[in-house]
Amino acid sequence: MQALDQLRTIEIPSSRDEIDHLRFEAAIDQGLAVTSATDHHIKVGEVDVVVKTTVSQIPSGAQLPSVYPEPLATLMGEIGPSLWVSLRAWADKPDSRNEIDELLQFGVPTTYESIDGRGPMRGMVFVFAGTLKSMTREQARRAVEQAGGKVHGSASESTTAVVAGVGANGGPKLRRAAEYDADIWTEDEFLVAIGEHIAKAAERPNGPE
Repeated sequence: MQALDQLRTIEIPSSRDEIDHLRFEAAIDQGLAVTSATDHHIKVGEVDVVVKTTVSQIPSGAQLPSVYPEPLATLMGEIGPSLWVSLRAWADKPDSRNEIDELLQFGVPTTYESIDGRGPMRGMVFVFAGTLKSMTREQARRAVEQAGGKVHGSASESTTAVVAGVGANGGPKLRRAAEYDADIWTEDEFLVAIGEHIAKAAERPNGPE
């Protein structure tokens, strides 16, 4: 409910790049960036024109500040721009709050975890890019969740690895993975990790999760 109220008050960004730009501006405002200025002397006819350029850089390893409060920041980190727009359109509906109230009468949903909480991927966050050859994304998501991990729509500070399928090279998800220093796995590496989970689960007295 809090995220819904917050969503109604913000201007929806057009892309994650726009959010990154806002975060960079916030870092400059908070003094987190190193800024340098250079004067350039340009001759225009008989007039000497001085043009000043300013460059701001974030030190390596420094975290950009968030520009949205929680829980909205987490929500926008886990879904993509198209869903931001859809959620905003739904949030602006007069009866959206009533719909949430009706749903909450059935209880507050809890975070999914593997059955025994010992999955080898517990605490790991994955992003899928491109097309997987061996399974659908929904099947991959279920496999990760059954192993105790989570799947997000795009890379962020919490991302463990981006699994690169067919057509992922050069795409925005891999670029964001590099920005956040997240690992990039091939589909085969992902299948090996999932296979280890299945093998470990089969060794337990109660069988697989």
